[in-house]
Amino acid sequence: MRRVVAVSTGTFFDTSGGLAREDAPVSKHPSSDPYTVTKMAAFEDAMARAAAGQDVVSTHPGAIFGPSPVASNALGLTSFNRVLVSALRQRISQYLKFPVSWVFADDIARGCILALDRGVSGERYMLDGRPEDVVSIAEACSRICELAGLDHRVEDIEPSDDPELAKVFGPTLVAIAKKAQGEQSPRRDLTESKTYKRLGYDPISLDEGLTITTGWLRQIGKVA
Repeated sequence: MRRVVAVSTGTFFDTSGGLAREDAPVSKHPSSDPYTVTKMAAFEDAMARAAAGQDVVSTHPGAIFGPSPVASNALGLTSFNRVLVSALRQRISQYLKFPVSWVFADDIARGCILALDRGVSGERYMLDGRPEDVVSIAEACSRICELAGLDHRVEDIEPSDDPELAKVFGPTLVAIAKKAQGEQSPRRDLTESKTYKRLGYDPISLDEGLTITTGWLRQIGKVA
């Protein structure tokens, strides 16, 4: 059977021991939201198959944004593209604050192909954006507006136990934001990561990706 590249998330790894996320253990106390629980279960199943001899690698993208040949999927209700569109339309002024590793869609596709061609069975690879581009959703929204020539800006909302936040943003984002408050460790240089060394993965900058995305959104008539 050909190699399988499983695509997951990076929200359930425990980096408190100092290990990079490519090698860190799965958290013993992960968030209990449905997204994290189901993604972690699928990851553990994939790694069990690799341990049993199947050729499986896993990739863990950050926040995917950018053009797609299927715009309806790329602009789904839970997509990061959708949030960026709302900012460009000046329909949001605030967003829950947590650090986001923004990754251009084409880079994720390239990263998965690199994992298919160069990866090692049983390993995981973090398809993050550049470390300097780890910013909140509000900041990314403000940057895309600035790059598009708009005066509109979006402000951060600090996470709290306010039940209204869960109603507006959902339990998964609130759980991620509250967890991030206690994890302020900086991302290491991309060239020091196992993902870069093994795959040669090298994503474009956030501003470059936002500029391309704005052009695409205008082309398909989603923003002026």
